[in-house]
Amino acid sequence: MHLNLMKNGFTLIEIMITLVIIGLLASMAYPSYITYITHIRRHAGQIELFNLANKLEEHYMRKRTYKTADINLIQSIATQWYTFNIVQQTTTTYLLQATPKNFQAINDINCQSLTLNHQGKKNITNGPYGSPRWLAEQCWDIV
Repeated sequence: MHLNLMKNGFTLIEIMITLVIIGLLASMAYPSYITYITHIRRHAGQIELFNLANKLEEHYMRKRTYKTADINLIQSIATQWYTFNIVQQTTTTYLLQATPKNFQAINDINCQSLTLNHQGKKNITNGPYGSPRWLAEQCWDIV
């Protein structure tokens, strides 16, 4: 006598194959996601550097000097990922720097610290993880 039994559900092999496929897809997608997030956060840091430069220019228009300007009033989401400083500040010049921190410092080793001067020159410098791997043009390509 032969019984016809209906089988419901999945076998262990089918579940394991599904998990392997999901794992492979995730392992390919995660690096792209991290690259995207790093770019977006770098872009936010660059925008904040431009905002700070505008504040310094406004101060210069009022006081005719950059030297007495203060950037302690930064209220930006970019401060989660960058520390902003005035590296050089004279009567007629300034140099702003955005140094990555936390997650951004670990994942943006190609660009490290971003700089912007009083002439609008964009550059990169050493950061928490040493020298940048890319050229300034590559790091500033999105602005």
